[in-house]
Amino acid sequence: MLTALHGIFAPGLPTMAQPKGRRRLLTLQLCALILIDLITEEGIVGRSYLEPYTIKTMRYLIPALQDFGVMLKGRRVAPVELYDLARKSLHFVG
Repeated sequence: MLTALHGIFAPGLPTMAQPKGRRRLLTLQLCALILIDLITEEGIVGRSYLEPYTIKTMRYLIPALQDFGVMLKGRRVAPVELYDLARKSLHFVG
């Protein structure tokens, strides 16, 4: 029996960028980071992250991730099927 999805928890946080040498054109002061926890009904937690280009884009990505969590809640965790379902749900977004 495959486990079912309970929800997605995705807090976003700006973090300090760690410089990795000298950059001639650009120095980043803050870095956007969205931590993603995929929680199953059995309590299993899968973890991942997104690193958007700008902090402003977190305002749009976090609600989209939460919408995925609502849409996929109760479905069995099958990555290929969930990927197809999530991809098709974005058909009219662009």
